[in-house]
Order: sequence, then structure tokens, then C-alpha cells
Amino acid sequence: MEQLAAVPRWYTSVVQGWIREGYLDGDLLLVPTVAVYFVIGAVLAHWLFMGPFGALVFADAGEPRKLGAANTSGNSTRSGMRRSAKETGRRRRSCPDDLELKMVLVVRKDLKLKAPDVAVHCAQAAIDAVALATNAPMPPDAAAAREPETPEEEAAERRGMWRQWLEWWNEEGVAKVVLKADGAEALADIAGECTAMGLPFVKVADAVVAVGPAPVEDIDDVCGDLK
Repeated sequence: MEQLAAVPRWYTSVVQGWIREGYLDGDLLLVPTVAVYFVIGAVLAHWLFMGPFGALVFADAGEPRKLGAANTSGNSTRSGMRRSAKETGRRRRSCPDDLELKMVLVVRKDLKLKAPDVAVHCAQAAIDAVALATNAPMPPDAAAAREPETPEEEAAERRGMWRQWLEWWNEEGVAKVVLKADGAEALADIAGECTAMGLPFVKVADAVVAVGPAPVEDIDDVCGDLK
């Protein structure tokens, strides 16, 4: 009975009762082993038939659902996910063949940041730049737009294109370039030129400025001398 030393007394009594009734052959270790396999089997069965695999197996006969896809229904849900027809039409405008876009990340070299710090600041600047463009309004219809007559109107027209540039930039491969600037004054000059030209930009920790996504030609007018 050495095997019973580590087994609770109530457990021993119950199992011995099962042995007397003929439910077991006398192996007290059989019960916990069977219990473990039972629990594992139950977990696997629940995952297979109630989880993502079950969603595929028991999908509606009309159209199988994708793995992990939610079963959404109702006019309110669908209408909340759809955009207006006008905005959808604008979003589907294709990028002109002769238009190249990029994002530039300008880092202050006088701070002598370590590589991990540069990576963190650049990543944050890129995220903030994308968020800025994402929240910008959609550009007006091409038919309603008119040619800008002053630098201010041209800058305003560029600001109206931020969100469209972001979408085209995503479609064209999200080109990014990291450049270096001499110091805080250089970053301030870049920010001022971007404001005057209507280009999207964000500054992070007075160490990095992200410019774009915007047309390569416009960004080069601001950052073309940097390396």
C-alpha cells in the first residue's frame, strides 16, 4: 500500500469502495490517469467544435464562414460598417501613375541617440503621422475642385489631400526614408516649411520629425538637402 501514502484518505476510501463493487481492478493510479485524459479530451473537443474550427464546420449552408469570422447581422451593424456612397467613390480613386509618395523621418544627429532610441522615436513619429492623415477629411470631388491661385490656397489644397495620400501610399508600398538633421533649429525649419506648404508632419520628443506621407517632389523641396 505504499502507493496510498500520497493519496488522501477520502480518495482511498472511495476507490476501495469501487474495487469492492467491481468497478476497478485494484489499480488506484488508474483513476487519476483516466481523469487527466478525460479532461484533455474534453478541452480538445470543446476547442474543435465550439472554437474557430467549429465555426467553419457548422457554418450556414449558404456560405461557409472564414475561420474566426464573427456572425454579424442586423441593419444597424452593417450600416455602421459601411461608408456613404460618396465617400466610398472617392476612396476608390486610383493613384496617378506619375505620382510617387513617401514618408521621411528626420532625426537629430546632435543628440547622439542610441539605435534603440532612434528606432522608438521613429516608430512613434510614423504612427503619429499615419494617425494625423487618417483623421484628416477626404478631399473634395475633382469636379468641384478649382485650381489654387495663391500659395495659401495651394497649401490648403495639399492639406485636403492628406488622407488620400495616405491611402495611395499604403497601396504603393509605404516607402520610408530616414534622414539626419543638425539640431533643433533644423527640425523647426522643417516644421515651418511643412506648415507653409500644407504637408503633414509630426514632431516627437524634439528629436524626430516625420513628414508625409506626401508626394516625393513636395517632400524633397523640404528635405532634399538632408542625408
